[in-house]
Amino acid sequence: MAIFILLLIPNTADWGDALKVVFKLIPTFSISNTIIYDSSKTSFNSTRTLYQSAGIEVSPITLEAFELGNIGGDMLFLGLHFIVGVLGIFILEIGLLNFLAGCSCRKALKPIEQLEVDDDVLAEE
Repeated sequence: MAIFILLLIPNTADWGDALKVVFKLIPTFSISNTIIYDSSKTSFNSTRTLYQSAGIEVSPITLEAFELGNIGGDMLFLGLHFIVGVLGIFILEIGLLNFLAGCSCRKALKPIEQLEVDDDVLAEE
């Protein structure tokens, strides 16, 4: 929501555009940015056009939804998050990183010794 406010203020609009690209690395931002952009793209465009007609220098915004600077970039980053996440889970599940266990500072667990079981416990089993 802070990026949305930065995009509406003419002095901070370029900062908002730059931060929007950086925060696309966070999946929840990509989803919320998609919703905010889709619901308010005409107001973004009209405010930036108004600022430009008043002589304030701001970068123009396009109404094309699937452009990389708009929803298309968010979708691209969400797709990359999916691919990296699936590869990470695959690598962990097949044990490609098991060699790193030797680098750990934790001590190996002692094997469980045979417990002495009383006669009444054996009778219950």
